[in-house]
Amino acid sequence: MASATPSGLRARQDGRYHPRDGCRRPGEGAAFVRYHHPGDHHHPHTHNHASLAPARSRSLRHEKHDKVEVDEIIQSEQVSIAGINERKLTWVQAAALLLTEYVVLAILAFPYSFQLLGYAGATITSVLIAASTWYTSLILWRFCMRHPEVRDIADAAQVVCGGRRIGWWLAFIGLALNNWCIMGLHTVAGATAIQTIRGGKEVTLVWAIGLTLIMWFFSNLRDFSSMSKVGMLASSTMFVCVLIVLCGHGVQPHPTGWTPGLVITHSVWAPKGTTFVQGMNALLNIVYTYIGHALIPSFVGDMERPQDFPKALAISMVAEVLLFTVTGAVVYHYTGFELTTAPAYGSLIAKYGKVAAGFTLPTICIVGILYSLVTSRAIYFQIFKEGSPHRSSHTLIGWLSWIGIVFGGWVISFIIGEAVPFFSDLLSLISSLFDSWFGYILWAIAYFQMTKGRRTAGAIATAETVLNVLILITGFFFFTAGTYASVQSIIDSYNKGAVKTPSFTLARSGTRTLATTAIRFHTPLTETCSSSHFFDAVHKGTIPSFRLLGPDGVLVKDAEEEWVQRAKGEDGEKLKRMLEVMTMLPILDQILYSSQRQGRISFYMTGYGEEGTVVGSAAAWENDDEVFAQYREVGVLIWRDYPLSSLMAQVFSTASDIATKGRQMPVHYGSRDHHFHTISSPLGTQLPQAAGAAYALKRTPGRENSESSEMFAMDEADEDVAAVASVLGGPLVYVVRNNGYGLTTRRLCDAEAN
Repeated sequence: MASATPSGLRARQDGRYHPRDGCRRPGEGAAFVRYHHPGDHHHPHTHNHASLAPARSRSLRHEKHDKVEVDEIIQSEQVSIAGINERKLTWVQAAALLLTEYVVLAILAFPYSFQLLGYAGATITSVLIAASTWYTSLILWRFCMRHPEVRDIADAAQVVCGGRRIGWWLAFIGLALNNWCIMGLHTVAGATAIQTIRGGKEVTLVWAIGLTLIMWFFSNLRDFSSMSKVGMLASSTMFVCVLIVLCGHGVQPHPTGWTPGLVITHSVWAPKGTTFVQGMNALLNIVYTYIGHALIPSFVGDMERPQDFPKALAISMVAEVLLFTVTGAVVYHYTGFELTTAPAYGSLIAKYGKVAAGFTLPTICIVGILYSLVTSRAIYFQIFKEGSPHRSSHTLIGWLSWIGIVFGGWVISFIIGEAVPFFSDLLSLISSLFDSWFGYILWAIAYFQMTKGRRTAGAIATAETVLNVLILITGFFFFTAGTYASVQSIIDSYNKGAVKTPSFTLARSGTRTLATTAIRFHTPLTETCSSSHFFDAVHKGTIPSFRLLGPDGVLVKDAEEEWVQRAKGEDGEKLKRMLEVMTMLPILDQILYSSQRQGRISFYMTGYGEEGTVVGSAAAWENDDEVFAQYREVGVLIWRDYPLSSLMAQVFSTASDIATKGRQMPVHYGSRDHHFHTISSPLGTQLPQAAGAAYALKRTPGRENSESSEMFAMDEADEDVAAVASVLGGPLVYVVRNNGYGLTTRRLCDAEAN
């Protein structure tokens, strides 16, 4: 009995099928197309067969055929005339491509998931997600075996949609957007890694352009066999990077950011206070790191013996589970809730961190090339159908078309990576919209199509059907909850004034990392206390720092009952807003400091660890008190509702800067409406200015009770100015702080140098 011929294969007289569109040539003998689908449960007499897209009906064709073995002649057909090979990938090369796709920078974002889910929560989640994606990958492979005309994820989606072209377009849009965003992320990540290694000697944009050109040049490879050889270099260097990260955390005295007295804390499950959005981001970080199904049909469709794909998949999945889980757990053990960063080499001291960052560069470039290759092939195969001489021969039209497609993809990726104001969140949103379908939903539907009429034919079949129902529900959960979390993150970014998100988060794939950085509550260099009182001038010893909240955001045990009642009473909203402003400041510093290191702004000064001094002082003053501040006191402006849009306009020196129309240096804020006098570059100039302003307020009717306040560090102190202020009098408050630094160098380092 003859079975149906797929629309993508043409019969030949020798009994083989040549993968071209159309029917048998006149005079060619009839032949059998023989299929065997390992793992499928076949009906002994009937079997549904789907073509990609018949020219007219675009619908599924159903014909009967006998269950027989794979025609290996079909699978080993080499469509090569002049050296451009297709369908020649071995299972070892397929394993290399899978490792290239999965052993990537995303591994270094796993400690972030452990930080928010805890040891047990993250480990169990990692194992369960790995098992589910392994199973759905096998369903996808079985589906590709049943439909050898499938060459990429868009083809597979078209078959699942009953041959309707809309399925191809939707899947291709998801594939292209996802891959182009990942390529853009690799451009930004590579440039940032080079900046880390070189210490910011050039603007990041220079390296971003250079890396994009390098990756575009090498993306002109047209076959997966060559790509697999290059891919082994990527996975090998990333493995070395992971070893450096693990060993570095073990041998270094303390992680970056550690201060004396800081206690590293851990949790078995999600820490108290973890929000739904934070938990979902941590969960999706794991999910999207494991989901790589979008590239699997391209690999299977190019294999000489696709029935060997499960061996390649097994090697990849075992490596993933071990590397992802071990890296997350070990780094989290050393960095804890307080100091975990993404990527993980951010918590290494410089001599280890720079080496680790260097080993990520080959991976960043090569994985970007792989995603470019998959996307470009999907477009190229639509322009030139299988069997076209432009696909199999070195023709001028074929190569010009290929180079143009690859170049266009990298241009789009570069623009997305460098210009989109919420790039990380955009990548997360695209992952939520499409990866849930590529990783779970499509393959549950495909399973139901392949097992129609026999889904409950026995206990095993029934159990597998129930499992696929759960997979379908899980996919829709990730689709809805992930989309919500991503959209909410974009909204939060705008509300916080995050015009650009230059840091990592990774959620998978080559690097889909949703770089989320947790708020750190820095431990002061001094002792702490929870009671407030004045100290006289002859107090001996160090004045302790006042603190009510611990690193976990919970009231410290010895907090006075007075403060507990005030937090619950009428002062509660004010205290809550103080905390909100304090937690906003390090986020603002992270974004703008990274922007300065990338060359987007020319100057910036952070205020890490000084949030409490600044915000606490601002909350104690009236909003019409005059403030003379230095670089690190932007918290006063934010407390007084200074618009973040105006703050960004000043830092980026745009015409929207109300005070100076972009003519002032960044961080030199000033606002007449907020009684915040413009910051000047020389240190200490505000000291006499504040004294003079206080004397003027003393002599101004109606403003005698207003205050003039000056905030400065110890290095700026001037005894003569203090004497003048005491003689002239007036409402004046000097806020003096010892932040442990002399302008930009820690005093401890100064002492060691001397």
